[in-house]
Amino acid sequence: MTFEERVQLSETHIFKAVFPKFEQYWKISIGHFLDGIISDQKLKIILLANVTFYHDKPYELGLVQYMISQVSYYLGGCHYIKGGSQVFSDF
Repeated sequence: MTFEERVQLSETHIFKAVFPKFEQYWKISIGHFLDGIISDQKLKIILLANVTFYHDKPYELGLVQYMISQVSYYLGGCHYIKGGSQVFSDF
């Protein structure tokens, strides 16, 4: 789903009713969000160390999408394919 599609989804009445607190964050990228609260470039790089698992460009990755991915990582940990990713590709 592209960033523009996520913005369109966030403007629907159903989304606003189900996720009212996300509405203000849905149109913001993780890059712009961090720019607004942190000025230290090195700290931003540290906080976005694993952003490449989700997207190559933090200014195109939605904040809500990144938050959901991070919560999953923090609560459940990371999971690896037994035998490595090549086993997955071969299957």
